[in-house]
Amino acid sequence: MSNPELVELAVYDLTHGMARSYLSSLLGIEVEAIYHTGVRVYGYEFFYSDGIKQMPPNEVCRLLFFSM
Repeated sequence: MSNPELVELAVYDLTHGMARSYLSSLLGIEVEAIYHTGVRVYGYEFFYSDGIKQMPPNEVCRLLFFSM
């Protein structure tokens, strides 16, 4: 993110594609994904997790994808 005034919306599937197969069969309804969203601006990603949090985007990706 080289332009600090650029605003991006980051959307992640927390289940890495597994919600469709596992949750759909478990719940009996179509579940495409479980999403996490954040707003990237000024070199940080802002998101809600028991309050508004701020982290560099690469740390958010690491937190989401290695803690699951």
